[in-house]
Amino acid sequence: MSLLTIPSIEYQIRAATGRDTAYPEILADAAAGEPMAARVVAEAARALGILVAQIANFAMPQKILLAGEGVGLMDVAGNTVHETVRAHRHPDADPVDLETKVSDFHDWARGAAVLAIQVLVLGSGLG
Repeated sequence: MSLLTIPSIEYQIRAATGRDTAYPEILADAAAGEPMAARVVAEAARALGILVAQIANFAMPQKILLAGEGVGLMDVAGNTVHETVRAHRHPDADPVDLETKVSDFHDWARGAAVLAIQVLVLGSGLG
C-alpha cells in the first residue's frame, strides 16, 4: 500500500503542487481544508481503512494497534478510516477496536532489542 507511506504522500503533494511539503504540514493543510492535501490524506485514509478491514477479516483480532511515524493521519482523517473499515468488514463480524499510539525512539529500540534476542536465542531472525 504505497499510498500509506510518508514519502508517497509527500511525493503526491510535490507532484501536484511543485513544492516540497513535509508530512506534518500536509496533515495540517488537510485539517485546514486545503483541497489537494485533503484529497491525498483522504485517499491514504481510505487505503488504511481497507487494509485494516482486510486484516481484521482474515485474522479476526479483538484490537488493532496503529503506531508509527505516520499515525498522525488518524488525527486528521480518523473518521474516514473508521467508515472505510466498517464498509469493508464482513457483515457478520464484530466491529474492530482501533487504537493509535505515537511511537518514539524507545519503541523502535525495544523492537530492535526483541529481534536481537530472537536471533540470539532462536538462531534466526525473521525467517
